[in-house]
Amino acid sequence: MERLIALCLAGLAALGLLSGCVRPAGPADPLAHIAYPELLPEGYAESGFAAGITSCGALVAAESGLGDTPLESVMEADYVRAEVERFLAGETDTLWLCALYERDYGEYTIGGRRYDPLFHRFDRAADGSLTADSTRQLPEIGSAPEAPEPLAGLALNDYGYLVWDYAADGRLDESLKLINDHDLYPDADERHRMYQTYLRPLTAYNYLLRDWDRVEDAGPAHLLYEDLSRAVDGNDLSDGDTGNYVFALEDCVNFLSRYFDGVTADWVIRCVRERGSYDSATGLCRYPGGRGGVGPGYRVTGWQRDGEELTLSYEAFDWSGRRYRTGTLVLHLTEDGGFRYRSNTIVFEG
Repeated sequence: MERLIALCLAGLAALGLLSGCVRPAGPADPLAHIAYPELLPEGYAESGFAAGITSCGALVAAESGLGDTPLESVMEADYVRAEVERFLAGETDTLWLCALYERDYGEYTIGGRRYDPLFHRFDRAADGSLTADSTRQLPEIGSAPEAPEPLAGLALNDYGYLVWDYAADGRLDESLKLINDHDLYPDADERHRMYQTYLRPLTAYNYLLRDWDRVEDAGPAHLLYEDLSRAVDGNDLSDGDTGNYVFALEDCVNFLSRYFDGVTADWVIRCVRERGSYDSATGLCRYPGGRGGVGPGYRVTGWQRDGEELTLSYEAFDWSGRRYRTGTLVLHLTEDGGFRYRSNTIVFEG
C-alpha cells in the first residue's frame, strides 16, 4: 500500500498537482487512520484523489445517511482530536478538511462514480490569527489561500463538529462533522435504525415542532401524504410540468390510514382546498408545490417499549449539532410489522 501511495503521489507531482507541497509535521499517512472505510467510495485508497488528500493530511468526512447529518467522519476519533489540537496549539500552520459528496456533476471519478469534494483550509499567521478558505480543487499545500477570511474562533464541540466563526459581521458560521456518531454513541446503529424507520418520515416539515395526539393536529393532510409517501415509498406527487402536486383522494386516505387513526376523505378535501382544489368527478386533488426553508436535524436519543407501544425520545439539533429541542413520539406497533403514530409531545424547547 505504501509503495502504491508513493507512486500515486509521484504521478500527481509530475502533473503539477502537488507543486510546492510540504508535508505537515506529524503522521504522514492519514489512510492509516481511517476507521470507517465503508463510508468511502470503492477504490478510494488506491486512487490518485486519495493520494492528493494524503499529501496534505486532510481530515475526511463523507456522506453517510445517518440521521439528517449528511456527512460523517471516516477518521479515527483520537486521530482527529489530536490533529485539531496540534493546529490549535500552533504545532502546525495549516489544517485541511475534505467533505466528500457523491454528485452526478462531480469533477472527480472514484471507483466509477463521480464526486464533488469541498476542501476547507485553515491557516495560522505569525501573530496567531486564523483564516479560513474553501476550494473544490485538490489542495496545493505550498500555494496561498485564494480568498482567506479572518476567523473569530475555531473549536471541536461535544457533538463532534468542528465549528468555525467568522470575524466579519453577517457572515454565516460553518461546521463539519469530524467525530463519527459511532465514537459518540455506543448504540449508534440502533439509533440510526429507529430514526430511519420511525422518525425520518416526519422530519421533512414541522410535524415534530408541535404537540398532537390526533392526525388533524399533526399537519395538513396533503403535506403529510406528500412527505410520508416520499420517505416511505419514494413517491413523487409532482406533475413534473407545472410544479403542482396531484394525487388521487383514495390513494391519500388509504396511505395515511396505514400510519394514523382518524383519517377521513372529508378532512383531506378540506386541507387541499385551503391551498388547491379537489375535483369530485375525477377524485383528484391538486395543490401548488413549494414550501421553502430548511428544517432542523433530528436524532433519536432513546426508546422504550411497553407491549405494543413504542416511545421514542428525540432531539432537534442545529447546524453544529447542538441540541435545542427535545420531544417524545409515541407509536403503536401492529401485528403485521408496521406501526401507527399516536402522539408527539414537546418536552423541552430552548
